[in-house]
Amino acid sequence: MDLGRGESPHDSAWVLDDDASPPRVFCGDLVVDHMHCYLADGFHEEWPANLRRARRELPGDASMYMGHGKPGAASALVDWTDGYVEVVVDAVRQTPPTDDAAAFAAAVTRTVRSYLPGDDLLFLMQLSIEPLRRRLHTA
Repeated sequence: MDLGRGESPHDSAWVLDDDASPPRVFCGDLVVDHMHCYLADGFHEEWPANLRRARRELPGDASMYMGHGKPGAASALVDWTDGYVEVVVDAVRQTPPTDDAAAFAAAVTRTVRSYLPGDDLLFLMQLSIEPLRRRLHTA
């Protein structure tokens, strides 16, 4: 399944057409297992659309194998990742603008940690803050 832009410029999911139960889906970075994500490529609007498509078109009972984390239930991973992307984007959008980039990043990080307190791949989310801020605060 070609998903187009999402976490990266070219996301896809592969559903194995065999007799495995539950069905297996290999999906790269479409979803993550409770780790921070990279949103700096500028596709924060397309990624949730890809997650909605995955909800509609992939088997609901599928086991997803992603690029970061342990395999898990498709519905739970899609829901969690969708919520994470929304929290990060909203945190950047709603944090008051400031010329102090470090203070801005710290405020966004505090908000995101309310959704995901762990540090797994935290640097990826933090690398995303400034590019997202430029897109969201100048739009």
